[in-house]
Amino acid sequence: MPVADMFWVFWGDRYGRIEDPFGHQWSIAMHQRNCSPEDMKKAMDCMSQPGA
Repeated sequence: MPVADMFWVFWGDRYGRIEDPFGHQWSIAMHQRNCSPEDMKKAMDCMSQPGA
């Protein structure tokens, strides 16, 4: 999974996953911003709509 900003307001982290040569999966995250519960709900509602 390429590193990307997650759900712009939903999560507030930049996140990605890599797999090393031995097959171990590593998650990498860096906090970008704090999100209010209202922001999270708005983003989840937007993502659940068709075409979003």
